[in-house]
Amino acid sequence: MLLFGWISDKLGKQRPVLLVMVPLAFISTISIVLFDQMWVLYVALILYGIVGKLSTNPVLIAVVANNAPRVGLATSFGIYNFIGMSASILAPYITGFITDVTGNLDMGFYLAGGLLLIAVIAVFFIDESGYKRVVDIEKIN
Repeated sequence: MLLFGWISDKLGKQRPVLLVMVPLAFISTISIVLFDQMWVLYVALILYGIVGKLSTNPVLIAVVANNAPRVGLATSFGIYNFIGMSASILAPYITGFITDVTGNLDMGFYLAGGLLLIAVIAVFFIDESGYKRVVDIEKIN
């Protein structure tokens, strides 16, 4: 989390970092159901732990901060957190429903992979043209 946040800050942009993290999260999520070897499961879970929701969150918060109107910054963060917490609450129910209907637990992972593909596409629509580069404190001293 700290590493990807630091890289994003050094670059002054979030899109390149997200274009690495989100596809890796997709690969790790889909790998859980595509392969039967336990070592692949371990690697996929570790990889998702590194590039998954917890690590993308600081970068996404920076995206919100850079794109939200200054007069509505608190509201923008509130909406972002509301959507994230709603997903945390609804995801188990939706996954359970899908499993009950299809009889296949893997469908929940495929849904998560599909949502991550949508996220990759959404990252391409992030407008970073107006971002101001943060001054490097080391250069000032």
